Amino acid sequence: MGHSAKYGTYTIFCCTVGLIIHIVLVQASEAGSSSNMEFIGHQKAFLCLLTTGMIIRAFISDRHSAISKWMRVDCPKKCKELGKPVVDHFYDLTMLSAIHFNYNLRRENKVDDQGNIKVKVTYPKFKDGEATVREIKVEQNYEYVAEIYETMITTSREDLKAVEGELDRHTPQALHSMLQNKQNKEETIGKYHSRKQKETVICPPTCSDAELQSIVQPAVNDATRKRKTYTCSKYGKPQIRV
Repeated sequence: MGHSAKYGTYTIFCCTVGLIIHIVLVQASEAGSSSNMEFIGHQKAFLCLLTTGMIIRAFISDRHSAISKWMRVDCPKKCKELGKPVVDHFYDLTMLSAIHFNYNLRRENKVDDQGNIKVKVTYPKFKDGEATVREIKVEQNYEYVAEIYETMITTSREDLKAVEGELDRHTPQALHSMLQNKQNKEETIGKYHSRKQKETVICPPTCSDAELQSIVQPAVNDATRKRKTYTCSKYGKPQIRV
């Protein structure tokens, strides 16, 4: 879809069947902000799947902080409420990207009946009509997904926990851990409550309405003056200036 500050889509891919099993469209107004759309999409999609007859053993995602907390705190409660096993949450998206790259780095080219390499012609916007020819590759390989799934279901829970602990030991500490003179937590909270208790004082105007208009009006007149029309040096047409 590309980036959109108004809409966001969240999809869940099932390794067992190799299909996208659910997709959710979220609008920013539902989430409160565009940055929160991913979490709301995850929450909607996961709650929907939990209410079906499907049994979800594990879920793999990136390290989105809100999603991680929901999977750790709220999801187990919902699973117990529905009488389903608790879902294990793993972080593996970066590793999957590396594996996918290695599996598809040297894909063969598609060929026609005569053995000639198939190509496609595209017209990138920045080339202003000049064409670009690209070779057509064979379909991407996703066999590693089945291998990862087989490893997940055949490895004991104890071994998985041991691997998780080993990865945690290699996880770097938060950036603020390098600060030597960090403010005390209790002191910080005390200052926060102190600021909340202060009364907001509205400053009185420093000039009258007439004086304000005499300052603002010349600036408005300058902004509304007719500007010079810029033309394209190549085609001689007016330019659209942002």
